[in-house]
Amino acid sequence: MADVTARLVSALVTRLSPEGADETTRRERALLAVRLLCSRIRPRVSLDPVHVRHLIASLLARNRISTIAFDELFEKLMRMRVIEHKASVLYLMRVAKKMQDREASERAREEAIARAALAGSRILRQFASQLPRERCSKQELFAELLSLFDPELFTNEAADTAARMLWAHILPGVRAPSPSSTNPQRPSSPQSPVDADGIPSADL
Repeated sequence: MADVTARLVSALVTRLSPEGADETTRRERALLAVRLLCSRIRPRVSLDPVHVRHLIASLLARNRISTIAFDELFEKLMRMRVIEHKASVLYLMRVAKKMQDREASERAREEAIARAALAGSRILRQFASQLPRERCSKQELFAELLSLFDPELFTNEAADTAARMLWAHILPGVRAPSPSSTNPQRPSSPQSPVDADGIPSADL
């Protein structure tokens, strides 16, 4: 579940971030994306703060993330009330690497989050509006969901797996179309390695 949610976050960040956005903007988009997804997806695994600190500490050593970034990340998760979400912790370890630039004021940061929230809710509403459709087949709807995943960041298999997991949460009890009927021409990307946690290695 953690790796799938991380991929969904990555896809949403790509959609929310304008081309050429600076790292501060992308970081805020990433945090927003985590919050949006965690409010809609119920992970099977929940972790209390003690377990989260242990998880972050173990990833800290492997990824050589500074102690300052670790403390800031933990506090931010507590404020966002998503500390129990293992998926958001795993993904934010990627974001923590970009937490060195603190030039933006608190007001500018809040304004950036507000703009991202508006854009993110618009994307989600647009997709949700197709769910009770009459003119859109199940294959077309799934293809639309699959299109959230940038082919430059996700292989066919990774995108299909993540899309099917999200499909199960959006339409519980309804089977997704078979792979052969959903966007077979989608290009794969060998340039996007995935680490041991299933999180794309490409910087967000």
